[in-house]
Amino acid sequence: MTEIRPGVFVLNDRTQIALGIASQNDCALFVLATVISKHGGLRAYIDAGSQVFSSDRGPHGTTSLEGFGEVVGHPDVVVSNLSEEHGWLAGPGVDNLEVGQKVLVIPNHACATINLTDTLLGVRDGKVVGSFCVDGRGAVH
Repeated sequence: MTEIRPGVFVLNDRTQIALGIASQNDCALFVLATVISKHGGLRAYIDAGSQVFSSDRGPHGTTSLEGFGEVVGHPDVVVSNLSEEHGWLAGPGVDNLEVGQKVLVIPNHACATINLTDTLLGVRDGKVVGSFCVDGRGAVH
């Protein structure tokens, strides 16, 4: 064997949820972000943008997804827009978020998110139990 391509099914992501292949409970990759500001009950900003999620709305031209990620525990909040460093949260549940609050976000496309980071942390029961270097980060050849 000279190549292995495990694909997204190892982690699952929001695209797999939208396709009915996985549920939120089947996902193993999350982005931990902090709510850094709020603007009324209309939107909030987090400290993770396109350099974390990518601007990929999902692989294979999936058009069934709104935004770039879903906030766990807040099904009515999505990452609606991205700048490089910030994500814009929108939806009726934004009013329930607080500045400084940590949120978990399921990205649309796990592969792109992994390719944009140097290290992944393994977390169990709220505690870091390991870290993994992304040796192929940014490697597209």
